[in-house]
Amino acid sequence: DKGKNLAPDILELAKRFEENVTVTVPDEVEERIKSSYAHVSAIAGIDNEFLDTGLVKAVKASESEYVLNHPKIIDLYQEMGPDCTKLTHGERNGLGFDFDAVVREGWLEKKSTKIMKASRWTSKYFVLRKSGLLTYYTSK
Repeated sequence: DKGKNLAPDILELAKRFEENVTVTVPDEVEERIKSSYAHVSAIAGIDNEFLDTGLVKAVKASESEYVLNHPKIIDLYQEMGPDCTKLTHGERNGLGFDFDAVVREGWLEKKSTKIMKASRWTSKYFVLRKSGLLTYYTSK
């Protein structure tokens, strides 16, 4: 029952940062924590929408970049720094990165953006890959 007395917002924050946190607070403090979460987040500059992107900060020397939250990708940036972005697709795959792996796929509705014509919705088959590449097709 690790963390059962912990305020739900703190548990969620701990999960997002993937840290092991154990805190027990008295019941009377729990309500104050819950009510102040938004205020503390604003002071700390925590952008919950950004946290949902799956990106994390990776650092090499004095340089940092937000990268996919994947241990191999974080390690690669910490080893090579920004030069890792210059690797070719084949070089990345040679290092054991399967960036072509499909994360999600399925049918979605896409709104056309034709200038001077009425917009319409069409079905497209979307594929999201581990690299972050989002493509769509007219058929599966």
